Amino acid sequence: MLAIVFVFVFIAAHKVNILSSKYFLFLLLVTFTLASLFLFETYVLLPEDSFYRLDEDYFRMEVNHSFAHILENHRRYLLFVLYSKSNYFLFGEFGLKIQSIPFVLLTSILLYKVTQRKISLVLFPIVFLYVVFLSALLMRDAMLVFFTLYFIYLCVNAKGNIKFILFTFCCVFFFLFIRPEAAVLFAASALWFSLYKIFGVSKKINFVYLPLIFILLFVSPFYNYLIDVAGYVVGVGRLSIFAELKSDSFMGIPFLNQNIQIIIRQIITPVPTSKLYEMIYEGVSSNFYLYEISRMVLMGAFYFGALFLMFRPGYVMNVINKSDFVAFLILLATLYTVSYALYSEGGGDSRNKLYPFLLVFIILCYRHVKGSNEKN
Repeated sequence: MLAIVFVFVFIAAHKVNILSSKYFLFLLLVTFTLASLFLFETYVLLPEDSFYRLDEDYFRMEVNHSFAHILENHRRYLLFVLYSKSNYFLFGEFGLKIQSIPFVLLTSILLYKVTQRKISLVLFPIVFLYVVFLSALLMRDAMLVFFTLYFIYLCVNAKGNIKFILFTFCCVFFFLFIRPEAAVLFAASALWFSLYKIFGVSKKINFVYLPLIFILLFVSPFYNYLIDVAGYVVGVGRLSIFAELKSDSFMGIPFLNQNIQIIIRQIITPVPTSKLYEMIYEGVSSNFYLYEISRMVLMGAFYFGALFLMFRPGYVMNVINKSDFVAFLILLATLYTVSYALYSEGGGDSRNKLYPFLLVFIILCYRHVKGSNEKN
């Protein structure tokens, strides 16, 4: 499977005419070099400090089972476990370490196709050094990022409403066997996008005003009532527990302030200076230096990019008008941000905060594209 995915990388590069480009060569060299550095630090330089994260530990255990056992006992992560098992069967431990790297390359090529800017091939593995790090782990995130963006591309370029609905159904079905939460969020985003795609709601209303109203609803006292009702209906599980813990009487502070805090925390953390302080004064942690550096680079780039775009609302609206891909990603990023802010109090891992960062990156890569009417 790993070899087949690498073949797709070169096919994709050929289809967008960058196979012989110096930018594609740079992408290959930088991605493999950075991934190798992560592996070197983890397994050679500081092996005594290395540890398996929860997802890694689970998947390492599962790849030792037979294919029959995996097919019989797995539904939630079936596709990823089968992919990992086949690579482990053919290439051993080495296959597990590099199996997600081609998805970083495919993501870079897709972003080039979307933006038509070769500079995205150079900037993506540098700005999203953190995603390169994730690709060197036995985790689903690099694969999820690619397929999420690829499925958005398929849906927004679908010719006709029937194809749009069919593509959406296939995408949701695919995610059910990798990360079911992603299936729910993608389905909700597609349904929201259909207000524009099928029912003709204007872009400004559907992709600017409605996301703002949705976030304002989340940080308003009315949301407290909604989550209490939802928790009562569900009765068990995370939602009802969240409703109980987040009540005004338990927190002792206005619910409005608490929700504002967690959604801001979801977007702006970790603060790069805090990571720099930890590395200087507290030394290496179980996350290692390159991991923390990758998050500093990502957050620093996001801060500067978001600040730039805040003072360019006309430019942002122009990009939204030109690109249905960006419009769809706005909806997905909004739902991801609010959902994970709700679930993790805004303090979850950076891998669950990637879509707003990707959104800012893609919009910035459109900066010098003028007079284009492409939908992707």
